[in-house]
Amino acid sequence: MTTSLNHLDTSGPATAGPLTIDLPVADSIGGHGPSNRTKLIRYAVVTLIASPGNLALYGLLLALTTWPAIAANLAAAVTIAVPTFILNRRWVWSRRDASAFRSEILPYWAATVLNVALSSAAAARLDAAGAGDGTLVAATFAVYAVLWLVRFAFLDVLFSRRRS
Repeated sequence: MTTSLNHLDTSGPATAGPLTIDLPVADSIGGHGPSNRTKLIRYAVVTLIASPGNLALYGLLLALTTWPAIAANLAAAVTIAVPTFILNRRWVWSRRDASAFRSEILPYWAATVLNVALSSAAAARLDAAGAGDGTLVAATFAVYAVLWLVRFAFLDVLFSRRRS
């Protein structure tokens, strides 16, 4: 299934038709939404968009408040969860229907808080054990990568359910 964008007219004379660009809307078998590969790529793009915003907000909260690092980290993550929820739900999983609070929004926020708690706990434990900065960064990245994949699988189940 494809869609055409007819808003771009580069043909010159007024008598010529608009430029048509075909974009894949769904590339899975049967056309019931994006394939897992497409979803994973889009999920990665959402992460690349959200991460700088999360880090910037975290830095601002640390600089402008007297909050402990974990509170600032949690506040930044929960705040950034709003646009990432919308991007993930609408673009990654192609859901356009109304969001359900109990079956989608609440589990998504719980996953966000759990993700922050687990990654923060891992970093705190390594820090308390006297791990060097390089080890802390590598281990935090490894934990984040595993949680990122687990979260993708969780969101795939969450957003792939069809409500009756």
